[in-house]
Amino acid sequence: MAKVRFKPGESGNPKGRPKGAKDKFKQETKRRIDKVLTQLEKTLEADIKALSDRERVKLWTDLQEYINPKLQRTEIKGEITTGPKTIGYGKPEKP
Repeated sequence: MAKVRFKPGESGNPKGRPKGAKDKFKQETKRRIDKVLTQLEKTLEADIKALSDRERVKLWTDLQEYINPKLQRTEIKGEITTGPKTIGYGKPEKP
């Protein structure tokens, strides 16, 4: 079993990270990604034009999940009834 430095519920910083403090690892990762994207931006349009039609469609479908969220499947339970249903507005008519 691995040796643990701190007991559960304890840490080297008992007050924890201050509220609103940024995660340094995430900041550095975002900075690096931004740098790569900035470099790619210069040739991106030409690169996309160089793709075959099939590759361009695949790229388009792959990127859609970042623009349009996937719909979650839902299950509907209950009885299926047949026949038309009437929905009225206002006061119900007397039979």
